[in-house]
Amino acid sequence: MAIDESLITIAAEAAEPVLRVYGWRPRGISIGKNQEAGSINLKACVRDNVPVVRRITGGGAIFHADELTYCLAWP
Repeated sequence: MAIDESLITIAAEAAEPVLRVYGWRPRGISIGKNQEAGSINLKACVRDNVPVVRRITGGGAIFHADELTYCLAWP
C-alpha cells in the first residue's frame, strides 16, 4: 500500500500516469483509510499469519487472495 501511495507523487512529478498491477503474497487484509483497526479480529490475523495493511482509500476491510489488483495514479 505504501508503494501505491508513493505512485501519486511520482505521477505528479513526472506529469505522466502510472499503472501498477500486482497480486498478494501472502494473502492479506487491507482496511480503509478511516476504518477502525479494531473492527477486524487482529488477534486472529496474527494467529493465522494474515498481514493487515491500511489503504489510502476509504471503504471497509477486503481480504486479498487469488486476485489481480491495480493502482492507477494520474497527475
